[in-house]
Amino acid sequence: MVRFLSHFHETVLLIDELEHRFLKIEKISAGEALHIFQIGVDKRYRRSKIACSLIHVVLEHGKNLGFSKVIADCTSSASLQVFSSCGFELAGCIEYDTCCINGEYFFAGLDGGISLVVKNWSL
Repeated sequence: MVRFLSHFHETVLLIDELEHRFLKIEKISAGEALHIFQIGVDKRYRRSKIACSLIHVVLEHGKNLGFSKVIADCTSSASLQVFSSCGFELAGCIEYDTCCINGEYFFAGLDGGISLVVKNWSL
């Protein structure tokens, strides 16, 4: 996983900033939150509820494992809409144009932003 993530260094830094700013991740205990890092559906099958089905499977599995919350990072309005329809709530958003990493606006020119969504439940 570390090798895989090394190809997305700036994206990982942006996600870290998003989580520290809106989730207060340092206050979350190990085993408390499950993070959905990536989810995707082939263009031919979008709008067929596959993403929602995958999310619901992850939610059920996470709940069975004892997680009290699930978090996800949405990189588009479409993914934000899918997670919202699955009961996730918006915790915060960083606009791509405002994100500065090591003095560089790496995501400048991209429309929109990255959103953090959270689903909590009581065990």
